[in-house]
Amino acid sequence: MTLEHLTVIVYPEFAIVFVDSAKMKLVKTEYIVGETFDPTGLTFIATQNDGESKLAKTKDIVFNNGETLKTGQTSVIAKYEDLEVEITGITVKNPLSKLTLSGSLTKTSYYPGESLDLTGLTITAVFADETSKDVTNEVTLSVTSLYVGLTSLTASYTCDGVTKKVIINGFTVADVILSDLLKSGTLKKTSYFEG
Repeated sequence: MTLEHLTVIVYPEFAIVFVDSAKMKLVKTEYIVGETFDPTGLTFIATQNDGESKLAKTKDIVFNNGETLKTGQTSVIAKYEDLEVEITGITVKNPLSKLTLSGSLTKTSYYPGESLDLTGLTITAVFADETSKDVTNEVTLSVTSLYVGLTSLTASYTCDGVTKKVIINGFTVADVILSDLLKSGTLKKTSYFEG
């Protein structure tokens, strides 16, 4: 006898329900890239060409493309002997895992009211699968108008509902001093009288 087809059945609330792969409801449907498919809750029935069926033990099922799930993957193939069935309904995400900061600020001295210039810095988003993306021009800064005494601020980046933050420091914000205005040529007049 040869095996004719493989059926997947699920036992929700102790009722036996025969389902096809399009209607199947898995116990675990959401995965992070790199995880292994979990068949918990599934039962596999192998039917021979004479109509006789037998329970296929989960340990005897090979899950093709289920060992290391990939971003965007929506199904795995369950293989028993020479039979295959597609199990659909899974979602594999590649969430943001951290932000990294490299380089150093080109401009380090600021006056009140100025915005931080990120030139010289690279802010990188690192994802669960270790892929990365430069997000320097996409971050949100915790302070947009610098003030006296500020020496650090937070840059944040959100992707698919996950937000990560990194601290930026290495700059100073000082009061405007008259001698600085004289050096810059901003003041044309240097003598003033009271009254």
